[in-house]
Amino acid sequence: MNNPYQLIGHVIRPPAEHNSVILQLMEGCPHNKCTFCGTYRETKFKVKTDDEFEQHVQSALNHYSANKKRIFISDGDVMSLPFLKIVSSINIVKKYFSNAGKFGFYSRAEGILKFSKNELQAINQAGVSTLYLGLESGCDDTLIKINKGSTAQDMIDAVKKAQECGIKCSVMGLVGIAGKENSKKHAEMTGKVFSEMKPRFISLLTLFPAKGSEIYDEINNKSFTMLSETERLKETKEILKNINNTKSIFRADHASNLLPLSGTLPKDKARLLSEIDLALQYLG
Repeated sequence: MNNPYQLIGHVIRPPAEHNSVILQLMEGCPHNKCTFCGTYRETKFKVKTDDEFEQHVQSALNHYSANKKRIFISDGDVMSLPFLKIVSSINIVKKYFSNAGKFGFYSRAEGILKFSKNELQAINQAGVSTLYLGLESGCDDTLIKINKGSTAQDMIDAVKKAQECGIKCSVMGLVGIAGKENSKKHAEMTGKVFSEMKPRFISLLTLFPAKGSEIYDEINNKSFTMLSETERLKETKEILKNINNTKSIFRADHASNLLPLSGTLPKDKARLLSEIDLALQYLG
């Protein structure tokens, strides 16, 4: 085939999409300024034309069964694209993967907020079931420092709006992103923001700075102090303690996490906190 299936640059996907077809509509990230992220730094940003994307989707049949139902469309912020581009791209996928019914994208808050509720409902009806957002921190001071480009309130509003339109949101917090200097405020505010936005899924990952990222340089010049293992667990506990009044699936079982945690809130909150306490006792 003239256009073999290939992914350009460093393509990542959420752990929940490990069995999904991975299709690349967008190469890189239109924001690409977060100080902790080196994922797309070497990727020149590009959005495929409809013809290019159709060739890409068609060539993916060499690697995936046409019966696959779950599709993850990358890269960094597909919801930043216009409404008609998103819908036309989904329709291209369905032309070749006729059973496709559950689509997932990464999204920033601004991408969601720019759409009307009618448009979001139409995107959901087209098959988009889950959006993955990086909250990183509920503390605006930290969000400014890491150049997130969104406020905590932006992300609260975006998650609420998407979920009101039938799209589940999986929101990620980042343990250690505020460093030792602002850990307490970051943890408290992150838990409170999760409580207010009430996402369907909450995921906590741990900061491991990418070489070439600004935060990597800050660590080397000692303007940013990484948390110790004990401090990471304490921060995780503080975030969890401050998550209230939300029915969410909670995961902190990424490879980056020191202690794998998994449960449903609020039912399993006491157990999860107890598991953290046991680990802290072990660490001394």
